[in-house]
Parts: sequence; structure tokens; C-alpha cells
Amino acid sequence: RVTLEGELDLWFADLTGKDLPRMLRDGPGNESACSLSPDGKWLAYYSTESGTGQVYLAPWPAMEPVTQVSTDSGTWHVWNRNGRELIYQENSGRYVAVSMTPDGEDMEIGVPTPLFDFTGPVSDGPWMDLAGDGERFLAVNSVATEPPGFCDVVVNWTAQIHQP
Repeated sequence: RVTLEGELDLWFADLTGKDLPRMLRDGPGNESACSLSPDGKWLAYYSTESGTGQVYLAPWPAMEPVTQVSTDSGTWHVWNRNGRELIYQENSGRYVAVSMTPDGEDMEIGVPTPLFDFTGPVSDGPWMDLAGDGERFLAVNSVATEPPGFCDVVVNWTAQIHQP
């Protein structure tokens, strides 16, 4: 949600309609791009509260305490499906992995490990995702100077997937 001051804040809405929407984070900067961990116990999100865009982690739904995950900068992020790794992109384009080890009600956050540099867009949107096995990435490279002169549309593509 955008405030009257033009800042982005995180809100939660119960889709059943039983409860009114409530604010999750009303920090001094912009908060956005949040994602729940696979077990639904942690929320990773982007915030500029430190003056530089960073990735933060908070227990869900309490949202306290908040811990900064990224060390240099951080934008778009994705959870490994095993819930034990968070991967984010720095402002430079570099992808970084951070181990996440649940410890009761706490999360032990590891040291960020650089993975690779990517010359695609950094802040335009979530241009990447992680394969289910956690070993491969899918990323959009929109740095091309001319758009392609064609578009392929695949209809009923799910019927082409062979299940073992």
C-alpha cells in the first residue's frame, strides 16, 4: 500500500473477509516484495529503512524481531523450496545465497555467499526464480536493444509434461 507520503508499507489482508486488513510494517522507508518461507513461519521482504535497499527477515505473523539478511544491498529474493536458503539480488546484479537454519522459534542466518553476476535488470521487478531442486535459475534478460520480431504461444502446454 502506498501512503499519503508516497511510501510503500506492508499490509496483510485475510482473504476470508473475517478480519480487516492490518499493517505489518510501517518503517521509515519503503517496504515491499515480501515472500513467505515454504513452512509459512518467516517473511522475507525488501525495505529501504537503512537508507539502502536491503532484504529483511521477520517471524510470521508476529513480525518482530526483524533481522537484516543482506549485507551490501538486496532487492528481489526467492526462497529455496527446502526453506533453508534465501537467494537475493544485490543492486550490482550479483546473486547471493544465505543459509537459513531454523532453531526453535528463531532463525539462524548464515553468511551471504556470492553465486554469480547477472547483467539483467536489478530493480524493475522479480525477474528470476529458482527451480524446485534449488540447483538452477530462470532469469529474464531484458537488456536486449531490439525486441524480437515474433512471439511463440504454446497452448495446452501442461499436457506436454510427462510425469514419472
